[in-house]
Amino acid sequence: SLIMAVLSVVQVATSILNALHYLISETPAGYQAFGITAAALLVPFVLHSVTIWRLVQQEMETNGSFRDWMDDHRTAFPLLFLLGTIRPDIMRSLLGSQAFGWSVFMCPLSLRSSQELTVAGIISNVFHDIPLLGVSVWLLLPPLKFSSHSHLCNDDCLQFTNALMAVCSVISLIYSAATRLFALLLLQRAKPAAGSEPNADVDEMLLEYL
Repeated sequence: SLIMAVLSVVQVATSILNALHYLISETPAGYQAFGITAAALLVPFVLHSVTIWRLVQQEMETNGSFRDWMDDHRTAFPLLFLLGTIRPDIMRSLLGSQAFGWSVFMCPLSLRSSQELTVAGIISNVFHDIPLLGVSVWLLLPPLKFSSHSHLCNDDCLQFTNALMAVCSVISLIYSAATRLFALLLLQRAKPAAGSEPNADVDEMLLEYL
C-alpha cells in the first residue's frame, strides 16, 4: 500500500506536467489531451473529496474509537485525506495496514466506511486510471509532435512522462484487480473451513473488498 501511495503521487504529478504541456502546445491534439487529462484529475478529486469528508463526519458522530484516533492524528490526517482524493482504496488499506506498528495506520474505521472507500477506488479506476492510460498510449503510439514554441520539456522528456504515466496507470489497475482476486481466493479457502457455521471474519472480508 505504501508503494502504491507513492506511485499514485507520481501518476498525478506526471499527469499535471503533461496536462500543462498539452495546453501550451496550442495544437488540436494537445487541447484534446488536456481536456481528457484535466477531467480525469478533477472529476475523481471532487467526488472523492465529498465522499471522504462525508465519511469523516459520519465516523466522528457515530464511532468513538475513530474520534479518539482523529484527536491523536490531526496533523497526519490532511496528508491521508489528500491521498484519499487520489486513491481512496489505498487510503483505506493504509489506515488499516498497521504498517511499522505506527498508530496512524491503525485507524478504527467502520465496515460501512471501508466499503464506501473500496467502491470509490473502483471509481478511480474508471474515471482516473483508464482515461490517463488511454491518453498516454494515444500520445505514445505513434508519438505525436507538438508544434509549439513553448515547451515545459522537450519531446524526449514528454515521451518519458507519458510512459511513466502509462506505467503508473497500468500498475494501479493491476493492483485493484489483484486485491479483489486475492480476497476472492481467501474467501474460497475460508468458506469451506467455516463449514455451515457463520464466520464473521470471512463475511466482513467479503463486504469490505468486493
